[in-house]
Amino acid sequence: MPEIYINNKKYPFNEGDTVLEVAKRNNIYIPVMCYLEKITPTGACRFCLIEIEGIDKPAAACVTYALDGMKVFTDTEKVIKDRKRMMDFVLIKHPLDCPVCDKAGECMLQDMAYEFGINEESVPSVKPDKPVFDWNFIINDTNLCVMCERCVKVCHEITGCSALKIEERGFNNIINTTDGTELNCDFCGLCVDYCPVGALLDKPYKHSVRSWDLDKKNTFCNMCPVGCEIEVNIHDNEIFRCRSTENSFICSLGRYAFKHPEHKDRIETPLMKSSGKHSEVSWSDALDEFKDRLNNIKERYGDESVALLLGSRLSNEAVF
Repeated sequence: MPEIYINNKKYPFNEGDTVLEVAKRNNIYIPVMCYLEKITPTGACRFCLIEIEGIDKPAAACVTYALDGMKVFTDTEKVIKDRKRMMDFVLIKHPLDCPVCDKAGECMLQDMAYEFGINEESVPSVKPDKPVFDWNFIINDTNLCVMCERCVKVCHEITGCSALKIEERGFNNIINTTDGTELNCDFCGLCVDYCPVGALLDKPYKHSVRSWDLDKKNTFCNMCPVGCEIEVNIHDNEIFRCRSTENSFICSLGRYAFKHPEHKDRIETPLMKSSGKHSEVSWSDALDEFKDRLNNIKERYGDESVALLLGSRLSNEAVF
């Protein structure tokens, strides 16, 4: 089996593994932003730079394939300096609006700047004035985009929707819809979930609550019988956001229809019809009445005359 040296230690690897994959498998930390296990590597952010013995220039670990006998270093002074330089390049375009950004507290760029010890711009610059797109349920602020290409690749390689593309080139490039018009997709929101910064946001969540005030719980979506795993974000007993989990991809219904339990017209107490009118009754009275009527039907028409019609949004626990 071929072996690679990482920080002077020997590790076996499989043919076709990248240096980053070998490092992750052996719990060796290399910072990443554009990389996702679920999509093909991009090498766009360059935060995963490494030093390879015998090669003058740094290489991106996510797109560098491991070779037998290769000697790699992930934490040298030169590597750390190169990564900080890449952060400086990103911050030339990215506004430092962390205090008012909805992504603050769960932003990969913010976390990485903190990790690198960067608390101010080393390269003074005029920030670009790019468009902000309102795509129904999704806000795309292209001024905050770091061109990691995650959203484009997730939309193309995972959902197969291919609704997004990179438009223009160089300093003026932005993420836009494939045809340059309104976003026309299923609004699964996977692009929002995997955006490392605040460029793509759920519109209902924008300026609602800070991320660190959210209580995040994993549960199952009850919008249909599929029962996808879902992450529900709660604050003060109110749902503010629903997202996909690590192992699930939810649809627009599971993502954006979470306000229906709080609808003002929702029936919260049992109603019993009498003389053509519905009136509120207690749960015990409603259940007693239901039991009596059910028994009367069974006695009159037999056991097979009774059937229950259940809603598709009920969980198995609620049904039984």
